[in-house]
Amino acid sequence: MEISKELEYTIIGLIDLAERDVRCSAGEIARAMQLPEELIKKIFQKLARAKIVTSVKGAGGGYELNVPLEDLTIGDLKRAVSGKSFVVRCLKDESACSRVDICKIHDGMGRFQQMWNNFLDSVSIKELASGV
Repeated sequence: MEISKELEYTIIGLIDLAERDVRCSAGEIARAMQLPEELIKKIFQKLARAKIVTSVKGAGGGYELNVPLEDLTIGDLKRAVSGKSFVVRCLKDESACSRVDICKIHDGMGRFQQMWNNFLDSVSIKELASGV
C-alpha cells in the first residue's frame, strides 16, 4: 500500500515543527522542507482541528505541537488529514459491490484492512523520524 503525498507531507511537517521546538508558520515549514506551501497550510489547519497542533493567530503566530511525537502514530495522522480509508470499496460500503455475498476475497480483505490499520497505529512518528 502507498501512503498519500498529503500524509507524507504531514509527517515531514510535524517532525520539522517538533525539531524546531518553537512556534512557526506553515509557510516556514513548507519553505524549510521544500514542500508546497498551500498544501502545508491546509494540512496544518486539519491538524489544528484534530487538536494535534495549536494555531496561534496574529503577529508572531503560527503552530505549536500539542502532542509529543512519541504519542502520535501514522494512523493518528492519516485519520486527521485523510479520514478513514479502505483497501477495497466494499469494506466502506457493501452496497458498492453486488458480489459481496459470493466474493472470494471480501473477508480476507477485511482482515488485511485490520492488520494495516493496526500497523499504522503501532508506528509512532518519533520512531519513524529516528529510523527505528
